[in-house]
Amino acid sequence: MIQFYFLSVALNIACGLALILPNRPHPRQLLRHFDVVLSDSGVRISLGSLGIVVGALTLISPIQGDVPFVGDLIPALSSALAGLVLLLEIRSERKEEPTRQGETADGSGQGQGSAQALPLSDERLRRLLVESGRIIGFIAILAGIVHFLFPLELFL
Repeated sequence: MIQFYFLSVALNIACGLALILPNRPHPRQLLRHFDVVLSDSGVRISLGSLGIVVGALTLISPIQGDVPFVGDLIPALSSALAGLVLLLEIRSERKEEPTRQGETADGSGQGQGSAQALPLSDERLRRLLVESGRIIGFIAILAGIVHFLFPLELFL
């Protein structure tokens, strides 16, 4: 469907900008405005959720005349991955807030124990994705622009 094609392009670019722009000084006024909007946690949660959903729907519903499943593979994966990184960043920011104040989420000042701790491999994967967020953002923007310019190319 053409609607999912548009959403895929728009969300790839928006999620990519959300991963690249925040927490950097910007010489241009327009970039400062984008930075303020895209650093809001509600906007980041919305973009992340929509990125994952539209990434999955883009795989299911290709453009008419395109190869099913394979035709939109790179934009769908980059959109879903950028959305996942946005959600993981929000989760890690919320997880770090209580520890900055010397307390945990329950307010006791002590940890909950290892019952809720993530396995080491999951923690490494989450940290790797969050730390490489800028690279994933650049890939998402590039995939969105190329997907817009060449709509019926294989893998784009």
